[in-house]
Amino acid sequence: MAAMSFLSVIERYHEHESVIHELLDSILLGLSDATLFQNGLSDKVFSELAKSYPFVQLLYLLDQDGVQISDDILVLNQKVNREKYGLNTDRSHRPYFTGLIHQQDKRYITSPYLSNTGAGLCISASRRLINSVGDTQIVVIDINLTQLIEFM
Repeated sequence: MAAMSFLSVIERYHEHESVIHELLDSILLGLSDATLFQNGLSDKVFSELAKSYPFVQLLYLLDQDGVQISDDILVLNQKVNREKYGLNTDRSHRPYFTGLIHQQDKRYITSPYLSNTGAGLCISASRRLINSVGDTQIVVIDINLTQLIEFM
């Protein structure tokens, strides 16, 4: 298949936006247990996610102030790796955090944007969760938009 232009990816995204949001809601709901990010045994869950949804690139957990409190869960070629690169990074200025904080919904999905990793167009989705001690945490997933469109 020929490479899709950014314009055609964005156009297809808007054509299928409601279905894409339903799919991301479903993925976020499956990740709504904050302990998944603290337990290395949960890597099997992330591996299954990577196989089922090859467009997922990155997952992590934020505290209620927007500071990353988990390792980066990186997905590349359906393989999962944990990296400490983003741990303790302040992400409170990012749209997936600010958008979620400023609205009353449990989840927020960004508009398409160029990834700072150089991976092309992506979208991020975030969801509020309450951990076992009652603290608010936020799960974030980064999606390769071109791969998502091709997946559909």
